[in-house]
Amino acid sequence: VYLQASEERMHLVVENMPMMLNAFDIHGSIVTWNRACEEITGYSAKEILGNAKALEILYPDLAEHQRMIAKRDSFEESETVWEARLTCKNGQPKTLLWYNVSKQFPIPGWQAWYIGQDITQRKQVERVSRESETLITSVFESAKVGICLTDDRGRFLQVNRAYAEIYGYRPEELVGQPFTFVLPITLHNDAVREYYSLLMTHEEPTLLKRRGEQHRNGQRFDVQIIASRVILEDRRRLLLSIVS
Repeated sequence: VYLQASEERMHLVVENMPMMLNAFDIHGSIVTWNRACEEITGYSAKEILGNAKALEILYPDLAEHQRMIAKRDSFEESETVWEARLTCKNGQPKTLLWYNVSKQFPIPGWQAWYIGQDITQRKQVERVSRESETLITSVFESAKVGICLTDDRGRFLQVNRAYAEIYGYRPEELVGQPFTFVLPITLHNDAVREYYSLLMTHEEPTLLKRRGEQHRNGQRFDVQIIASRVILEDRRRLLLSIVS
């Protein structure tokens, strides 16, 4: 009686756990397909369990289908975690993260079994983030005005080509240097005081006009700067400057 009750509790856990769980028997048929699998894929247990074409249905892409068969048939040598591209019943693709737990936790009657997580939304966010970063980088690099980002110690974190050219340098020559690197020494003290005032107290973008800045070749010129403070999640303060 106790063993039966324990098995029933285990069945309830497997069926209702928020992660996907599927298991294969020695013949390669899916013998466990829990509720999370049904909800994420749209395929019921009745449609999948014992279905010899289940993997073909779930992974219609030939390369992905063959890869999943290989994972199933060589689970002991298979990597512990991998991504898979599954096609739902409604035709919608899903990106899943499968965890191979067969070797660590063998279960009688299950030749191989896996826990799965739907990471489709996370992958979409990552893709959008990468595209946004690429766009921002493209705008930053192609801008005709000088743009630089400096940290709370006054060092250049990023400079675009237009900014470096204003002062006669290449971007890589400036990154890591203090912002005073491009200023004549006579302006250093006033510029440092102004910098930390902007960094600590100015909440709104500030327009500055600075006279007598210096090109690498010694030529002096005047600039106009729009400086804007940036506060990161970890409370670090940066200064974004647009220079013309």
